[in-house]
Amino acid sequence: QSYFAGCSAGGREALMMAQRFPMVFDGIVAGAPANYNTLLTGSRAYMQQMLHRPGGYLALADLQLLQDTALRTCAAGGAFIRDQKACRFDPGVLQCKAGAMPGQCLTPPQVASARALYTGRPGPDGRSLFPGFTPGAEAMTGGFQAWNTGSSFETIGQSAGHSISSQFLKYFVYGDPSFDFLKSD
Repeated sequence: QSYFAGCSAGGREALMMAQRFPMVFDGIVAGAPANYNTLLTGSRAYMQQMLHRPGGYLALADLQLLQDTALRTCAAGGAFIRDQKACRFDPGVLQCKAGAMPGQCLTPPQVASARALYTGRPGPDGRSLFPGFTPGAEAMTGGFQAWNTGSSFETIGQSAGHSISSQFLKYFVYGDPSFDFLKSD
């Protein structure tokens, strides 16, 4: 038996194999395929723009607050969310109210950033053009910090979402090394 298994860019390759050469392998596994690259990159650029707005950055403590609340809301306090489609977690429940203790709530720009991470870039009709990230693992190693926030605001440019969006738009879309995707619309 011969199998093709890939994840992310490898998942995209697996989808292409299934379309173009379906008889080459006995089975094909396309895990988390990074397909529809233009929509994917545009959505990640939007997420980065929200995180870069004044007050919009989400530090590890904020990610932990989001994760804990999502798990309480959608996993009854368990370790993971079994049914993501049934999860109706809105980070707006964490928006700071008068007298709230710092670290126990999110500012309005942080709520907007969290919503952008979960829903992706909205289209003209308000619906997401490309899905965002699912809740429940925001503070885990290799999760939101690796893909979205970096370990600090100073290192956000090292996150995969920032790097991939910036490089894709600079070199593939615009052919301009000075293009700043954070200022694009």
